[in-house]
Amino acid sequence: MDVGRGRAEISIAVRVSTKVISAIKAIESRHALIAERAEELALASKVIAGLASAAAYIAAPSGLTAVGASLGILATPVVVLAAPILITAAAVTITISAAATLYSSWRTRKAKTSSTASDAEAENAPPGT
Repeated sequence: MDVGRGRAEISIAVRVSTKVISAIKAIESRHALIAERAEELALASKVIAGLASAAAYIAAPSGLTAVGASLGILATPVVVLAAPILITAAAVTITISAAATLYSSWRTRKAKTSSTASDAEAENAPPGT
């Protein structure tokens, strides 16, 4: 009974590891596209966060309305409450974009280096090989 269960667990582990490896290979093959899309997303989130910050600055309560909002008597505008969330989302997307861009440039540089090294080996090989 335990042998059958152990084999089933190994089979599941093999299937999971195969799927993880195929996902990594898919990311590897499209690293430049992923970096480009992440950069576009980061730029869009920067614009949204900037607009939300400007709207929050304009809509923020001041004077007696600020006192009323802090006491809970008056409602705080939604944009004022949402601005920190949008700014945090922009920071996260910028971080992901930077990581994807760095990874893509590293992969590109690594590919160029290995290509240059193999070209150098081919030039230094004795004739007829």
